[in-house]
Amino acid sequence: MRSTENVITEKNVNNLKPARKKIIIQIILYVIISFGIMYVTGAFYLKKDGYLVKHNLTEVSNFLYLLGIFSPLIACVILRYSSGEGFKDGIMLPKFTGHFMWYFIAVLAPLFMGLIGCLLVTCSLHAGFSFKNDYSFFVNMLNPAISLDMVYFNMFILLGEELGWRAYLYDKLEELFSGNHKRAVSLSVIIGGTLWGLWHAQLVVVSGLNYGKDYAGYPYVGIILMCISCIFMGAFLQLLRKKTDSVIAPTLAHAVIDSCIPAIVSMFLSGNESGNIQFTFGIYGLLVPAIVVGIPSWYSLLRESGK
Repeated sequence: MRSTENVITEKNVNNLKPARKKIIIQIILYVIISFGIMYVTGAFYLKKDGYLVKHNLTEVSNFLYLLGIFSPLIACVILRYSSGEGFKDGIMLPKFTGHFMWYFIAVLAPLFMGLIGCLLVTCSLHAGFSFKNDYSFFVNMLNPAISLDMVYFNMFILLGEELGWRAYLYDKLEELFSGNHKRAVSLSVIIGGTLWGLWHAQLVVVSGLNYGKDYAGYPYVGIILMCISCIFMGAFLQLLRKKTDSVIAPTLAHAVIDSCIPAIVSMFLSGNESGNIQFTFGIYGLLVPAIVVGIPSWYSLLRESGK
């Protein structure tokens, strides 16, 4: 005769199987929808000798670009509402009470990343670490501040990414591997970051996103490096999402990263650099700072999962 404990355990396992199958299906559908829209739209607006470019259909190209960028959001909305989840959790709303410090971190950490990248890029290019001589000190200091107007625009654009990756996929991956909290966190960061990086692969190949095209192993090395940077960047953004219980903080951080880091680096470059600047900037200006910020973020996520 089986003990009551064994019967309960078997019952729990049997109940988990349908739930996990559902989560796997949701993850697969999310990947199909987000990747499908991104890659189909990119095939039109990224093609330099395509119909849209030849006929100067800029508005159509911009629409397809936005559709591709918002593909994670589209997938998230479709799947959340089709499953009855909706957005009852209020993840789209900023939640400042008790979380205000993390919104500061969402801005300060990317600026710290920019300074790290600036130091590494200028040293690796043997360009020195000084302000450009063609502008005054105060104009140079205003450079990142002026770029803040782009932060607001980028927040609108990047909300399409963050609502898909941080507000849906990462959570579903954690649910899928929920038997072990630490493993669930690590696998969600690794798998989620890899998928996020692969989602950018078309841009890496066609546009040379972040790393250019002039390097050994193009485009495969660039895609791998993109996945690695997305894994560690994803850990940082997921920490912000969990600490604030909102997608607004990671969206803000993502926007600052995309807007201000190039401004900070360009503020210090002298203009006399030599070598493959774009690839160097991708490694030292993005990848290394992402790892520096991502490792402690990953560790914090693991600590939180153990509570």
